[in-house]
Amino acid sequence: MGVEVYTWEDVCKMMDCSKSKAYNMMRAINLKNAKEKNLNIKDMRCGRVSKALFDEIHGIKKVD
Repeated sequence: MGVEVYTWEDVCKMMDCSKSKAYNMMRAINLKNAKEKNLNIKDMRCGRVSKALFDEIHGIKKVD
């Protein structure tokens, strides 16, 4: 099983924002993660963000 991700459409719905704002939010999260883990941002796919990272940063609690 791969890493679960949110797309820009998911982020738009959850955060009630525009497509460009969703992309900016995802890019900021991915940049932060890349710097912390010494990853090359150019190797990461655009338009997706890890659910775990997004939920952690925005304080979204997972319901079991």
